[in-house]
This record gives sequence, structure tokens and C-alpha cells, in this order.
Amino acid sequence: MGVARTVGAVSFSVLLGLLMQGIFRREEAARTRAILATMKPSSSSRRLWQEGIYFGGMIGVLVFANWPPPGAGDVPFWSEIFRAKWVLTAIFGAVTVLALRRWFHREELRAWVEATWLLAKQILPLLFAGILLAGLLLAGPGGKVSSPRTG
Repeated sequence: MGVARTVGAVSFSVLLGLLMQGIFRREEAARTRAILATMKPSSSSRRLWQEGIYFGGMIGVLVFANWPPPGAGDVPFWSEIFRAKWVLTAIFGAVTVLALRRWFHREELRAWVEATWLLAKQILPLLFAGILLAGLLLAGPGGKVSSPRTG
């Protein structure tokens, strides 16, 4: 059932994306031309390997910080990784911070923070409204919260 849901979700998203591309092709092409006309060439002095180290550090933090505890039949290697997960997370975090300090300019980081704040202001009200709505719709008699699966 899990495989069917995964395959269905991926297939549906690809088909929907292709459909949307076909519907909005002209508008998107005009918007892309307008954006490219106003963009200035990138002044990044970073090389591809530096970008790779930076993104690898961020991915390492996400992977090892969320490493689950070992199960009953797991390979001992996964248990060792779980025991060292915070050390590995700290190493990858240090790599990320060092890459940021060494290869990125202050103006670039400031622009990232501003873009992140703008995105947060756009998303958070919708997220809170969705949580409130889900709480109202899923609350059962006596305030007991039920899920769609358990009823």
C-alpha cells in the first residue's frame, strides 16, 4: 500500500506539472524573458566544489540530526551511526558555518535572510490558519481529537 501511494503521488505530481506547463506555457515564457532581461550576471567567485561542500554540509546536518534509533533487526553499522549522530551533525554543521564565513559575502547572506523573512511572512499565516482549521474539523465530541484513519 505504501509503495502504491508513493508511486501514485509521484506520478500524479509529474502529470499535473506537465499539464500546468502546457496550460501556462506562453505566460511563463514571457515572464522568464522579462526576468532574464532585468537580471545582472552572477558575480559569484565560488567554484562548483565550494558550492558542493556547502550543500553537502547542510544535507549532512539534516540527515544526521534526524537519524532514527535502530530497530530490532538493523545492521550494527546503523546503530553506531545513531550513537554518533550528534557528533556527525556537529561536524557537518561546522563545515557549513566555515563555508558560509569563508566563501559567501555579507551582502549575499543579508539578501538570503531578507528573502527568508519575506517567505516566512507569506507562509506562516497560511500554516497557522491550516492548523486551526484542522483542529476545528478533527475535534470530536468532548474536545477529543480524532484522525481521519481512526474516526
